[in-house]
Amino acid sequence: MKWVIATALSIALAMFPSELRAKNSALVLHQTSFFLGEQVTYLLPNLIAIKSEMATIIVHPKEDTIFMYSSKKKIYLDMPYSEWIKRFQGRLATDSCCRIKQGKTGTVCGWECIRYVREPKMRQADLWEFWMAQKAGLPPATLGALVRFADFPQVPGLPLRAIKRTFNLDRSNGKVSYSSPINALETTKIERTPIPSGLLKLPTGYRKVDDELELLLSDDGESMEGLFDEALPGHAAAKPLHKPAR
Repeated sequence: MKWVIATALSIALAMFPSELRAKNSALVLHQTSFFLGEQVTYLLPNLIAIKSEMATIIVHPKEDTIFMYSSKKKIYLDMPYSEWIKRFQGRLATDSCCRIKQGKTGTVCGWECIRYVREPKMRQADLWEFWMAQKAGLPPATLGALVRFADFPQVPGLPLRAIKRTFNLDRSNGKVSYSSPINALETTKIERTPIPSGLLKLPTGYRKVDDELELLLSDDGESMEGLFDEALPGHAAAKPLHKPAR
């Protein structure tokens, strides 16, 4: 009996570190986007952290805070997340001149997604398609905060892909056409790993700014507005919509 108890205790102690690491591990999305380029998104039940060369962005949904800093410029900014949302509301999924329709299912990195399509309702506009994973295992409040970051559809799910087709009007004949599909957001890998130590801490010596454009404006003049513009040269085109990448 003592041997059984000792053996069980040894197994429990051996398993504890791995279980602790699993509990503290984040859902990690390796992604590319129009604006941030290569980025890594870390997701915990009450935390969103996005790491890119341009900036590190940290959101606490329950506390209604967004904090970001630039290691290149040595500056940082913090503000209520509700204020950030107001600045982008109506630009994309919540544009009152468009409607969101549920489409077919597909997979991204092996995760099953529902596709949601933004179509023009009152005027011509760009076509967008959003791929939302349904089994992220995160609280609705956290998922809701993530989709509102760039005004994606406010539907249950984790945004893994966004595809854009730009609206073009030929003024000589009034005909409407759309560009080839391009990826505004693409997820290339999904895993679970701990958040890197120090990512959530502001380095010393940084200067506070009040304007997010000062922090997010890159050297070539691109800003968050670029999230809704055409893809920059060098960004890969999306695969045809009827042949989704798996």
